[in-house]
Amino acid sequence: LGPGHFTDTPLPGQLGNSAIAGHRTTYGQPFHDLDQLSAGDEIFVTTVFGTYTYAVRDLTVVEPTDYGVVSTTDPNIATLTLTTCHPKWSAAQRLVVSAELNELLSDPVLRTENISDEPTEEIRTASSPSESNASMSAATTLPAGTSTTTTAGMLETEPSQPASTPTEPSTGTLQGEQAFSAGWFHDSTALIQALIWTIVLIALRGAVTRVSARRKSWWPMLPISLAPAVIGLYFLYVNMNNLVPPNL
Repeated sequence: LGPGHFTDTPLPGQLGNSAIAGHRTTYGQPFHDLDQLSAGDEIFVTTVFGTYTYAVRDLTVVEPTDYGVVSTTDPNIATLTLTTCHPKWSAAQRLVVSAELNELLSDPVLRTENISDEPTEEIRTASSPSESNASMSAATTLPAGTSTTTTAGMLETEPSQPASTPTEPSTGTLQGEQAFSAGWFHDSTALIQALIWTIVLIALRGAVTRVSARRKSWWPMLPISLAPAVIGLYFLYVNMNNLVPPNL
């Protein structure tokens, strides 16, 4: 899975702050080397509307609750924010890269009215720092009449909902905050299932060992136990995967 766009922020190439989150150590680790970026490095974002070049301004480390880092601070400037978990193999904090659009090296800035009637939107992001090996890519195609929901680095589509009232946070904002602040236990109910399947596999291993020792041969217990072992390992993997934090 590639990086995901926070749907309550502008698209890359639009005025305002476009925010994108990506995994650092799992799901293809697209933002694994994000910390190697430095001020002045360039990030290239290509969409169906053009190619946009952003210059890195700074890197910061914030708490998972600091969702404000993806908010727009100046609606008259096109900026880009990349976020991922920090440090590696931990969801304790968030690494944030802030960049600003270089209009001289980019296609014209998008206006909202220029994209409202488009049937599809395809977003491809890629960074190419001048002195590092950091690289990122993502592709998302959205049918007309749909919006995106970003969870666990996964982009899903759902029918567009009416705009919320100004006094209430939008669904996209709430989902974005949840994805940004998610901790280690993405699905806490999976922990019990993972423990159960671990016990089952240990018990299966013990039974096969005892019977084989009594018969003084691994045959036929080894082939007989193969299918139950594969099934147990599969469900253990599924539940362990559900425990992985969405932004890790």
